[in-house]
Amino acid sequence: MRVLIAPDRFGPDLPAAEVATALAEGWAAGAPDDELDPAPLGDGGPGLVAAVHRAVGGDLVPVTVGVPGDGAPAALLRLPDGTVVVEAAEVLGPRPATAVRPGAAGVAAGSGPTGPLLGSGAAGGLLDAALGLDPSRVVVGVGGLAAHDAGAGLLAALGLDVPVVADGADQLRAATVADLSGASEVVEGFRRRLAGRELVVAVDTEVPLLGLHGASALLAVPDATALSLAPQAAQGMEQAFAAWVHALGPVLGPGHVRTLAAARGAGAGGGLAFGLSLLGGRLEPGAQVVASLVGLPERAARADLVLTATSVLEPHVLHDSALAAASAQGASHALPVVVVCGEVVLGRREWAAQGLAGVYPLADVSGAWRELADLGGALRERATRVARTWSR
Repeated sequence: MRVLIAPDRFGPDLPAAEVATALAEGWAAGAPDDELDPAPLGDGGPGLVAAVHRAVGGDLVPVTVGVPGDGAPAALLRLPDGTVVVEAAEVLGPRPATAVRPGAAGVAAGSGPTGPLLGSGAAGGLLDAALGLDPSRVVVGVGGLAAHDAGAGLLAALGLDVPVVADGADQLRAATVADLSGASEVVEGFRRRLAGRELVVAVDTEVPLLGLHGASALLAVPDATALSLAPQAAQGMEQAFAAWVHALGPVLGPGHVRTLAAARGAGAGGGLAFGLSLLGGRLEPGAQVVASLVGLPERAARADLVLTATSVLEPHVLHDSALAAASAQGASHALPVVVVCGEVVLGRREWAAQGLAGVYPLADVSGAWRELADLGGALRERATRVARTWSR
């Protein structure tokens, strides 16, 4: 029996690559004669590079973003077809980003209302390193970032001479009243460097940059992003973002800039996706991008069963996630799709209607899986039991 193992990351601490390894080890213990094909997935957030590397290989290229000796380490993934995969969360995520010195390489940090709000400038260093590898295309994952500046820091890192820092709405507004005439030169200069190469932006959310359901509005929703603000502070950031978009309009074309700001996914990564779209990036759903990178359709065509995983099986996961991508491929090839999860908040009728053949939670009590001392071990044990049920 051929089993495609295509999980998402499990909570904030267990990357998809490690989940795939744990599930594969557990399944092998329960059904040692089965042929296993680990293909960890993701949505463009933390763990993107490791997941794609685990699934298809390629060359990991270490880089340091920031001042030498005081920068943030990261790794780019160069694939055989010339694609270079970049994970912005490596230098702008909640934990790694704190290693970047304020002011280094266009990055600025300050004390926001609930902790540091970091500019997106470090992404400029990653892009520069990626282009240095002479790629055929660059894929940038922008999910799970502790950055919120509508891409202003990115443009500053690429040469726009404005006082861009993101430790509050007031300082972002300072950039909007500066002379932004150089923005056109910065954007065109970067597009010349692309020289016909694709720039694909893997977004983990469909939120636009502005509005009641935009990037700043999410800051006031607990656990919606890597950052959180009080409603009044979030409203201030919304106003600053609107001013930034308005200020860029006369330079880059008001209709063009407004269209990019309103695009689905423009608010991903605190608006870094918007900044990348100004540079010519094409926004695509992260789960679909990763599925394509790892060759999920071709792998599903060779499988007899799909085993996937997610931390919490809830309504939106069925429609907009790595699990949804795995389930869709299973359905297209008439394969049973089996899910291991931390907990389930859906009824059997709901998940079965989406084509899932079996769901196996680690715990029956809500949130109990988060207290497990060895999450990887729990996944291995559950996969062993599932294998004994489904293997033939």
